[in-house]
Amino acid sequence: MNLTIASLNYKVYGITNHVSNMNQEFRSIDPAVQQIGRDVYRANGPMRLMNDMNPFD
Repeated sequence: MNLTIASLNYKVYGITNHVSNMNQEFRSIDPAVQQIGRDVYRANGPMRLMNDMNPFD
């Protein structure tokens, strides 16, 4: 029983480390994704202007 609990604790510890690593990776890519969003918004500015001039609205 003690070995089973020790094994589970080890596995949970490993999962915790992996989740922590994933969290750090997401934090590192978040600024890049935000920049892509800003770039897309800036790039589609002319299309937004054309949408505002739509005579069918």
